[in-house]
Amino acid sequence: MKLRTEQLEGKDIVIYDDIFEGGEILQFMRFFYDLGYTPKRTASSFDKTTPTLKCDLQPKDMLNLGWLNNNTIKELIVNNNLRMHQSYVNLTTASDIHEYHIDANAPGCLTCLYYGNPEWKGIWEGETHFTDSDLDDVKLSVGFKPGRTVFFDGRIPHKTSNPSHTATDYRYVLVVKFTSNEYPGNHTNFPIKDFYLNNEFDITEKEKRAIEELKPLVKGITHAGGVAFFDHLYNTFSRLKTFGCDEDVCLAGLYHSIFGTETFQFDSIVDENRIKDIIGEYAFDLVKIFCSDNKRESIFSQNGKTKLDLLKIEYANLIDQYMYYEDENDTIQVITEIKNEIENMEQEN
Repeated sequence: MKLRTEQLEGKDIVIYDDIFEGGEILQFMRFFYDLGYTPKRTASSFDKTTPTLKCDLQPKDMLNLGWLNNNTIKELIVNNNLRMHQSYVNLTTASDIHEYHIDANAPGCLTCLYYGNPEWKGIWEGETHFTDSDLDDVKLSVGFKPGRTVFFDGRIPHKTSNPSHTATDYRYVLVVKFTSNEYPGNHTNFPIKDFYLNNEFDITEKEKRAIEELKPLVKGITHAGGVAFFDHLYNTFSRLKTFGCDEDVCLAGLYHSIFGTETFQFDSIVDENRIKDIIGEYAFDLVKIFCSDNKRESIFSQNGKTKLDLLKIEYANLIDQYMYYEDENDTIQVITEIKNEIENMEQEN
């Protein structure tokens, strides 16, 4: 990996090269080619007759793309507790018009540019220009290089340089805007870091037994979206382990919908006393509340640790289901709201 850091007025511009393999670059480019671009974004305030082409992406698109799985990207997101504000792909032609702009007027906003074209010659231009607050001169130009990834403070003025007329392709750039806790509106943005699943955790003897006891109970059962019921339950458990939750919460997450819920009917007969013996009384109580007819109302009617633990289980549950939910925008909103509720309760405690 090649790394270079520049600064403008005390704000960092960090340039990464060679963090993606050639096959990954080609994979991302195939994804960019298949998108539907619309001229709904005007990059210039002084000429509205030449809007530029753009395709907005949802968090699900980014998760499916695999770009977020890169170790360098992942470390930046996790270590800085970043949330994802916006993502899209810009398609730039030789006739577009661009002017300097900023992506944020407050600290805590980080913009990432990923240069998507797998082949690009220097004479085809397409650099990203950065300037200072005077907006009167180019202070830094970052060349358009395949797979190059640039992170910078969103308050730095910047603009796109068009590809030359000799370029054999359009210029494709993935733009991802992140925010940190320092950003005033951070709580409204998508908590993308919690989608990283760490399977390198210790499993207690009680958890091992619970996993083995669960398998025959749900064998052959399918959950929403055609996912095996056991896989969904285990993934929820794994996410709670990743979050560092205690054994009771993780066990409740493993069995969270074993009695069926208001949205998932589980018709098999399950011995409640057996479940209580396997996961313990407190975890069993959490599961019973989670499986009530009015789950959300039941969760928010609780107090203290019980409510917080139930919210963590619901959060892990929704994160796992997000990839096959159809009501995508509603799910994004609920996930974000629950994350904020969890953080608020943890701060109060």
